[in-house]
Amino acid sequence: MKKMGDVAGEGRTILFVSHNMGAVQTVCRRALLLAHGEVKMMGTVPEVVAEYLKVSDALDGVPLADRRDRTGDGRFRFEEFRLLDARGRPASGMVTGEDCYLCLRLSTPPAAGGMTSPLDVAVVVRDFQGRKLTEVTTFFTNSSPKTVAEAREVCCMVPRVPLLAGQYRIDLWCGTAGETQDWILDAAMLRVEEGNYFRNFEDARLPTAERQGDIMIPQVWNATPPANTAAIGEGL
Repeated sequence: MKKMGDVAGEGRTILFVSHNMGAVQTVCRRALLLAHGEVKMMGTVPEVVAEYLKVSDALDGVPLADRRDRTGDGRFRFEEFRLLDARGRPASGMVTGEDCYLCLRLSTPPAAGGMTSPLDVAVVVRDFQGRKLTEVTTFFTNSSPKTVAEAREVCCMVPRVPLLAGQYRIDLWCGTAGETQDWILDAAMLRVEEGNYFRNFEDARLPTAERQGDIMIPQVWNATPPANTAAIGEGL
């Protein structure tokens, strides 16, 4: 980002292509909105960003199986994304600090063909402006489906959701041996409701996204480190 700013400051033109609206607003003065290779809009960054977000919101109402704005080989394709609460019941959103399940149903090739490599699956979480926050991915935990039957439906349990209350965007990706099978940007909109992540009900001063960012991490204060770690800090 700094390098692009330096180059632009030298009077050269930079073409920056991104789904990260925060970065676009930081770097650019003018913007183009592209859809299927065609220019849909040209104008100031705020105007074009607002239109991009409007288009993304409209896509959220289209079933995954009917989405045409996807890329990949297509042997495996996402057909449904479901959110379940800690009891396995359908949920319309997450709650900060509560467990939930992300469940994906995929169309697959005939089982007779087998799989020569596992199917890696990723659910990417971006903030409302498009900045990537994190992702949950099967290969992080060596959990990628190894058979066609396993690949038809995959679920990820997210313990104690660390996202603070707000609206988020979900991208879905899957691939085999590094080759993209299906990739859908803005596959779903995710709403997170306020919850007590730290379970400090006696003094529930809940963090907010406006002040503390988007993600909470586990933490223990007034903790005493093990005695044998004291020497690590010497000389710093």
